[in-house]
Amino acid sequence: MAKTFGIAAGPIARTPNVARAGKRFAIGYEVLRTDWPFPAESATVTCVATLGGKRIAARRAFAGGLAACSVTLPKTVRARSCASC
Repeated sequence: MAKTFGIAAGPIARTPNVARAGKRFAIGYEVLRTDWPFPAESATVTCVATLGGKRIAARRAFAGGLAACSVTLPKTVRARSCASC
């Protein structure tokens, strides 16, 4: 019989703290299993970033229990809202 467990996410970290036009912006967090205090060994990461209501390309990664999503904001961005920022 397969053992079931849950997934919990740690606090969100941003790099840099403020998104800037033309620069890469990343958000990441630690992924933990609920049945033990160690990071998850594998996970599927999905990233969806929008800017002004339009989707922008996002990259995703998972390694060492850390999930991350990153985007490069267009150089023409001004004071628009970024759903993932």
